[in-house]
Amino acid sequence: METICIIVAFNGRWTEDYKYLDHQTKLVLVPEAIRFEDFIKQIFEVIELDRDKFEALTWFDINLGTSKEIIKDSTLFKIVKIEKNHDFSINTMKADQRHATSKLISDYIIDNLRDPRFEVTPAFVMAEMQKLHRLDIRYHKAWRAIQLASTLIRGTPEENYELLSSYLYMMRSKNPGTYTNIKIDDNNRFLYMFYAYGSSISGWNHCRPVIVVDATFLKLKCCGVLMISVSKDANNQIFPLAFGIAESENNNSYEWYFSKLRNAIGSRENLIFLSDRHQAIAYGIAKVYPESHHGICIYHLEQNLKRRKVRS
Repeated sequence: METICIIVAFNGRWTEDYKYLDHQTKLVLVPEAIRFEDFIKQIFEVIELDRDKFEALTWFDINLGTSKEIIKDSTLFKIVKIEKNHDFSINTMKADQRHATSKLISDYIIDNLRDPRFEVTPAFVMAEMQKLHRLDIRYHKAWRAIQLASTLIRGTPEENYELLSSYLYMMRSKNPGTYTNIKIDDNNRFLYMFYAYGSSISGWNHCRPVIVVDATFLKLKCCGVLMISVSKDANNQIFPLAFGIAESENNNSYEWYFSKLRNAIGSRENLIFLSDRHQAIAYGIAKVYPESHHGICIYHLEQNLKRRKVRS
């Protein structure tokens, strides 16, 4: 049976110059010979609107030409595009539909991405599209859809780094005693960031004089590392002290990080730092905390010995 692919935009708003913005989109497949009433009913079922709320379209012709852009005046939805020539039927659809773009799929999954109960992975998206719409999409298309939806919710890494100063300002406003710092280069580009919550700073005096320092990679477009300092409280629980961001683990970044850590929490008698064997950490501690002791974490040492034994 010949079918028509229709993209419907809904839940949007009309501007004064008749543009339809901030909308969601869904793909609808209908038989070419469908009656107008059945066509409208199917659209309402797909976008989950009450049929009684329908406001009649001013004009519609199901036999419009291929790829012709049209606009429908309705406060409830808008027909964005009608595509008569496509490679799938309503019953047997071709795998990885080119009409089901990553942008279209991102509109379907954006609510799942906002919901903490769902772990939205490419496999999850592929399964959902197959279950709900009988569409087979490839892994990379599902991954791109997740990235697009994530960008709509959280913004791009570049946009978020531009907002970092404002974010830290609000952090200080809502958390009295919080210490923050940002360093930029001569071209006004981001270099380092540091923050320690006021509650962590005040609670440090009631912790053991031991600070564990480590870093982990930021697996994002801009890369970098997240530096972390923790201690242990009187209940033997891990107590977070401070966090920082830098381009990599090197002498300059750790010297800057430890200087801000000292500004935030100061020093204590018989202070001990624990870390892995990274030379940049040892360098930063020696430069900023020369009076303290520095030890190697036995767990990291054990893991290094195991790896070396396997290699040998």
